[in-house]
Amino acid sequence: MTTRETTSYLTRASDHLWPADVRKSLADTLFTIAWGAIQWPWLARSLSGGSPHHKAALLAEIGLPADALPNLGSWKADTGFLALIVEHIRAARPQTVVELGTGASSLVVARSLQLYGGGRLISCDQHADFVAATHAWLNEHGVDAEIRATPFRRPPAGRACGTTTGRCPIGSTCC
Repeated sequence: MTTRETTSYLTRASDHLWPADVRKSLADTLFTIAWGAIQWPWLARSLSGGSPHHKAALLAEIGLPADALPNLGSWKADTGFLALIVEHIRAARPQTVVELGTGASSLVVARSLQLYGGGRLISCDQHADFVAATHAWLNEHGVDAEIRATPFRRPPAGRACGTTTGRCPIGSTCC
């Protein structure tokens, strides 16, 4: 869930999505703090977005202009991760890629699919405004993908999971 714009280091407020009857336990909170203490060096590196040199190399490889990914870092995928995605698409040439969360990676995945085999990207995000912004962003660069707004909701009674449309992106069983 990112845009080409600068985003904050804190997640977007979605308090209305968290079930009111579910509370975090003290153990959950302590685990989160401990996990953050262990993972902070890697998180800090990822939040930086990567070096300008690596970003330029990535954009050159997939034929996008230097300003196509203006603000990596924060919650966007970093250049190292995006380069791994391009490498995998080049090698595997998938026909369909399903992505959860739209943004910088959507542009890179869709462009890579366009270059290496013509597969299609199906991307889902819970925020309709990000879906619209990402779709426009991809179109500006001559890239297309199926981007869906899929807001969170409680699963149907008796089901462990559910979808907002009642169907899975690639026609398989969701649960």
